[in-house]
Amino acid sequence: MLNYVSLLSPGFSGSTLTSMLLASQPGIVGFGDTYFSGRNKPGNPCTCGLPYTDCPVRQAISAHARRNGLADFSFFDMRAVPTPRGLSEKQQRTWFLRRSGMLPWVRAIPAAARRTLFARFYRETDLMLAALDDFGDYEVYFDGCKSLVRLELLRSSGHEPRALHMIRHPGAYLYHFQRGGEADLDRRLRGWLQYHSRARAFRPLLGEENYRLVTYEGIVSQPARFLDEVADFMGATRIDASEPVELKQEGVHVMGNSMRRRSTTVINMANRWRGQLEPAWERKADALVADHEWLSNLFAPKGPADSEIPNSDAT
Repeated sequence: MLNYVSLLSPGFSGSTLTSMLLASQPGIVGFGDTYFSGRNKPGNPCTCGLPYTDCPVRQAISAHARRNGLADFSFFDMRAVPTPRGLSEKQQRTWFLRRSGMLPWVRAIPAAARRTLFARFYRETDLMLAALDDFGDYEVYFDGCKSLVRLELLRSSGHEPRALHMIRHPGAYLYHFQRGGEADLDRRLRGWLQYHSRARAFRPLLGEENYRLVTYEGIVSQPARFLDEVADFMGATRIDASEPVELKQEGVHVMGNSMRRRSTTVINMANRWRGQLEPAWERKADALVADHEWLSNLFAPKGPADSEIPNSDAT
């Protein structure tokens, strides 16, 4: 059975790059966060170089699902959480189970009741993993969709999911929205902290051995070290951590932006937001980190001699 590893990270935090970096390894397969979204259009290219609908891994999953009881299975209809069919894209984006605030409600549902209420969701997940097990020589399925509710539901799936919780400095997160012309950055900053606090709460639920905390900054500054240090956690035995670390597009099945489709190596863009974000917001982002010990430990300046990839034992 494949090990199931979920990425926990809000959008615009480097999740696509992380998915591509890990899926470049021979024993790891993943689709980033786009295989559950409205961006799955027939003409969109997969990073493996083929049109989305011709991607052999996706074709294998679809064929397996249809042979095993889901005659109407389609990647176009798969979502991160159970969602009624027939909703518009706008309705799908606002569907209540997409909100991380629904975690208490979902956790109140007994595991057996979840399996009944969301039978289609669990069936799709089971068939997808079975197809991947048959299709390739994979050890790990890396789920880059980032949904906290999805991970909560998967705790009732029997697949014993693990969580790779990745944090990028809130200043970088705010800079994305500043560039987009957004004015209410306070709301974004509150949302950033809320997401990561809820993600961190999975640590005791999953168990110490199934939760690992890393930073985007640590990943892009030392990608080889990151791969080496998370290999055992993920259950991946065929990790190539040689320098320079390459993004092997032909083995990656993530639909990212055009930059990601052209990238062949990890680009260190860790702190390029410094000096670009408005000074007042830079100070607010730094103050938020300083106000929470578990965050300040992650982002404390380190010299070359003691630089490390932060993990759950350090929090």
